[in-house]
Amino acid sequence: MKVFLIDPIAGKVTEHNIPRSGSGFLECSYELLQCSCVTIAQYDEKNVIYCDDEGLLREHEGFLMTPDHPELICGRALVVGDCDDDGENTESNLTLEQVQAGVSMVKADHLYRILR
Repeated sequence: MKVFLIDPIAGKVTEHNIPRSGSGFLECSYELLQCSCVTIAQYDEKNVIYCDDEGLLREHEGFLMTPDHPELICGRALVVGDCDDDGENTESNLTLEQVQAGVSMVKADHLYRILR
């Protein structure tokens, strides 16, 4: 299944293929996100993001915001399609270019300078 990894530290979005469901999906998600526990937030009407559930508890070098999630998300995120009627993940209907245009990324040092 096609997913998009948003990496605010590197400042880029990349496309990956991972298993659609089950332990294969979670294992690949943990590896790409560099975490051991995930949470889900809305990306837009038809897509969700998986991100580090403990992101706020750690010091991160980058943050991101998505079209329908105005709060800062700490660290990396995966964009996937919303779940189907059986609760299974679906492939995102977005293109790499649409995700790149729709997400806002900021590095921690820049954010801290703005907030001072």
